[in-house]
Amino acid sequence: MCNNRPQPINNLFNLFSKKDYRFAPLLKIQRHATLLLKINRAINELLPESIRPWCRVANIRHKVLILEVASASWKFRLNFERSQLLSASKARILPFFSSIDIRINPGLARKQLLTMKNSNQNYQADNPFLNKKKLRHKMVRQFLSEKSAESIRHLALQNNGRVKNALERLASLSERRSIN
Repeated sequence: MCNNRPQPINNLFNLFSKKDYRFAPLLKIQRHATLLLKINRAINELLPESIRPWCRVANIRHKVLILEVASASWKFRLNFERSQLLSASKARILPFFSSIDIRINPGLARKQLLTMKNSNQNYQADNPFLNKKKLRHKMVRQFLSEKSAESIRHLALQNNGRVKNALERLASLSERRSIN
């Protein structure tokens, strides 16, 4: 197991403390991050235009390129491109990749939506994910029919406590509809 004990901060920043400065921890991290940025740029050139904003290089581990996508639908779409992407990346970028692993990162979708929001203010008004007031307004407008409300009230009479209160609140949605 690795030496996981706390290290003095001098060991992290002092690159020339050992004979071979390539093993300094922060230098390793910096080189890995630079490599990932270069590979991300190269992979983006290989991807179709529509997938680029929703995909990025997450890491490289044991000769496996790990890509992050915004949702399952983008993962499904990228799976079709996987073999072409792998062969193109072996030819153009680094020949040592053995496979590509695709993972879903919903945070990437949020980041992309916010980027789109900043670049296009009209997009914000039309997108319910960014306009929470509009989303709440739409949720309030979903009502029950009278028949469904009757069934729920009947079920509420047979229960007691928290379940009864919840069912009564649910049945009251049909009453709100008749008021509006």
